[in-house]
Amino acid sequence: AGGVNFVPPRPEAAALLRDGVARPVDTGTVNDHFFLNNVSIGNYPRMVRKRDALQAQGRSKRVAGLIAVATTWWHLRNLTASIRFDDLQMLRRSPFILIGNGSYILSGFSLGKREIISDQKLSLYVAPRTGRLGALSLPMRALIGTLDRYEKFESFSANQITMAVRHARVLAGIDGDVRAAESPQRVTITPRALQHLWPRPGGR
Repeated sequence: AGGVNFVPPRPEAAALLRDGVARPVDTGTVNDHFFLNNVSIGNYPRMVRKRDALQAQGRSKRVAGLIAVATTWWHLRNLTASIRFDDLQMLRRSPFILIGNGSYILSGFSLGKREIISDQKLSLYVAPRTGRLGALSLPMRALIGTLDRYEKFESFSANQITMAVRHARVLAGIDGDVRAAESPQRVTITPRALQHLWPRPGGR
């Protein structure tokens, strides 16, 4: 008979549903779009769009990703943005600007992870204006654990952030989904907006 086939949950998912502990987490909003992780402008959304286009042409995800990274690096661009948060206003020219829900680990093998997403804060990361060789140094600094001490790589914490570019729309990555977003981008945090299941400490 027709119908939808039932797919049982994986054992670890079933255990989480049965034994997990619910904890509140914050969510972010950029203009009218919800996000849980981050919002980015600059070369990263360009790279993702290129990768997705190559996959649509039949390339494998791995090959499409490698080509997209190489192409984006070769045609690296710096974007000028006016950024306002709290009582600070600044103008930056950068290849990559990211606003995150909570604070990210910047160095070492835990790069990109977050220890908490319920501190009711946005994090702002601004890569320094650079060329192709300078762009290569950023992931190397991260891997050897010195990116968070690199004085040209700026990081801030704020309750609300506004970014504006000179064009009416800018390509933005919102939790990995690339879209043309209106400028300025007003980013806010909503504390404890979702309940998230976490593994029970020590198991059962």
